[in-house]
Amino acid sequence: MLPGGSVLRYKASGVAAGMDLGTDSALFDSDAHHLAVMSAATRPAVHSGRAIDSAGAQALKRAVDLLAAVALLIFGTPLCVLVGLAIRLEDGGPILFRQTRVGRGGALFTLYKLRSMRSDAEADSGPQWAAPDDARVTRIGRWIRALRIDEIPQAWNVLVGDMSFVGPRPERPEFVCLLREAIPAYDHRHRVRPGMTGWVQLNQPSSHTIDDARRKLEYDLHYLASWSLLLDLYILARTATIILFDWGHRASAPQ
Repeated sequence: MLPGGSVLRYKASGVAAGMDLGTDSALFDSDAHHLAVMSAATRPAVHSGRAIDSAGAQALKRAVDLLAAVALLIFGTPLCVLVGLAIRLEDGGPILFRQTRVGRGGALFTLYKLRSMRSDAEADSGPQWAAPDDARVTRIGRWIRALRIDEIPQAWNVLVGDMSFVGPRPERPEFVCLLREAIPAYDHRHRVRPGMTGWVQLNQPSSHTIDDARRKLEYDLHYLASWSLLLDLYILARTATIILFDWGHRASAPQ
């Protein structure tokens, strides 16, 4: 557990949208479609991933995000209203779940979800990663997590510019403070807006340990180094396929 003061003093120093992967600790693993995190002392030269940093790429990615966010909000809001009523009827608690996450450049923002856990899920334990078959998840919560319905409100985060549809999943500042100390190059994932889904969600099970987070970072670095609009469209298509035809596949669930 990190002391509250450490969280309040959190600052992703050295993080910038134009960071060059070639100046830090990453190395291609071509067999696994990820970048293996290594000791910072090695500093090998690798693909810097500058394509995703260009003004044109950012403008194109943002345009796609805006169109998709508006569409999801229009078509998803009626469903969210119905699910919200079910959430309220189940335990009388709040419908929306709000949580602070770390975004682009280390900036903090409020992430929105439909609540899928008990209102007092962390009252005694403090911040902790979700676990498989987590006892804190409600009955309605298990269904909306499996169908990814709980993620729909994040379209608002995309619309206002906190997030993108595709990118590294945003982490909590409590965990970022820990992970950036334990994992070389961790702050590189903050070069871009975090995503509702991403390359990690197609390849890596949910995170429960630092070793899991290290593996997820390798996939995030691969995404940054290999970004293209086609890759984003592929990730969106694969995510939709999982939701529609393999919604019980927990290994692909967004965190």
